Amino acid sequence: MNAAALLGAFGRLSLALAAAHAPPLALALADSDAGCARGFVFGAGCALFIGVVLVLIGRGAGRPGRREALVFAVAGWGVASLFAAIPFFLSGAVADFSGSLLEAASGVTASGIGAIDSPDSAPRAIVLWRALLQWSGGFATLVLVAAAAPQFAFAAQDARAGGAFRPRLGRAAGSAAIVYLSLTGATGAALVLAGAPAFHAVCYAMSAVSTGGFSANDGGPAAFGRGVQAVLMLAMAAGALNLLDAWRAGAGRAAVLAGDIESRLFAIILLVGAGGVATVLGAASLPPDEAIWRGAFAAVSALTTTGFEAGFALPVPASVVLALAGLALIGGAGGSTSGGVKLARVLRLLRQSRRELERLAHPHRVVPLAAGGASGGDAAMRGVWAFFTMFILFLVALTLVLAAHGLDFAAASVLALSALTNSGPLLAESAGAASALTSLAWSGDIALALGMVIGRLEIFAFFVVLTPLFWRR
Repeated sequence: MNAAALLGAFGRLSLALAAAHAPPLALALADSDAGCARGFVFGAGCALFIGVVLVLIGRGAGRPGRREALVFAVAGWGVASLFAAIPFFLSGAVADFSGSLLEAASGVTASGIGAIDSPDSAPRAIVLWRALLQWSGGFATLVLVAAAAPQFAFAAQDARAGGAFRPRLGRAAGSAAIVYLSLTGATGAALVLAGAPAFHAVCYAMSAVSTGGFSANDGGPAAFGRGVQAVLMLAMAAGALNLLDAWRAGAGRAAVLAGDIESRLFAIILLVGAGGVATVLGAASLPPDEAIWRGAFAAVSALTTTGFEAGFALPVPASVVLALAGLALIGGAGGSTSGGVKLARVLRLLRQSRRELERLAHPHRVVPLAAGGASGGDAAMRGVWAFFTMFILFLVALTLVLAAHGLDFAAASVLALSALTNSGPLLAESAGAASALTSLAWSGDIALALGMVIGRLEIFAFFVVLTPLFWRR
């Protein structure tokens, strides 16, 4: 392994994180918040110093290869979380460093659940920092999916190996940046026109496009009315679809989405989920228009794994919590910022089920398996089942770890699912488990943060790096 080249890549990541401290630092200075500003200065200084040292070590070491790319993809989330946690802790926004690490990991993995339960009580610079972290994390996810993932045949992506890491990464970043920035800018402008204050519009635009889920105010988007929620629903849907397809649809080529099987499946699941949630809420005595609106917003928020709070009045019917959990488990499309199992894998599972039913009726019939217009053989299907099995096993393990910290089974399972699907605070809000985060010990915070990272890496990448075979020449 080219260790120097890998260290150089981590150095460039550290320098990027140091630069990211500038906007919230400027806001802290504008708000005359000296304590908060010191936190950002120290965090930026640490990232800058370590970044420069690592870049110098890696200078002239050549390009990172396949193994270095995978190690960078796995460990990069942890490195980013460590640096990003410093301002949370030093500003006093989070009382302990483990909680700060949880908040930072939730940001960089675009998960949206964390230790700050009242954004209105936090400094504006910290609220902006949370939004910027999840926006950057969403962008990093798109780049790694486009550049690093195709070099490794992880299940359900139908990715082909090829290319060196650094040039592919540069091309992927350049291609994704234009679309990502444009969607974010358009969302922010639309939110201002819909009545959101400029600061909150910026934060929510970054949160929605990245499908992150951090709220910029107490009460979430519901506090600004239905116009703001409507804009956010469109932005969340765009973030959960293939980025290029969403851009083409916004440019007037809606036929691209209509012809994409993942997009059609997304629309079907969303309509069914929204209708089911609205029906249950209506039966629970909500007015019909309120039930439909809340059901639609909650379904979009869950399926895209953004996880914005829907403003539910507790207690929420158990069937609604289960429906939202199911939607979050499915997640969005490949090539998007969303989490979950992903629509491509769900599609393969559905087609495999149909094939097995046809085999029962006609045992000697050859039934091909295809997904998304591409041929899909038994090898790809085995990969999907392997992923799904590992996902469930890790979900059970994380639930047991959280339960061992004193949480009841419902709260532990909801928080574990939220972490692994990177699906934000919606499930915890619906199940009444949001307060459980404040009672977790430091080891529980670390376990949840690790769950978010593993969920963002889609499990396979994390466990591949842990195998001895990976480290052999």
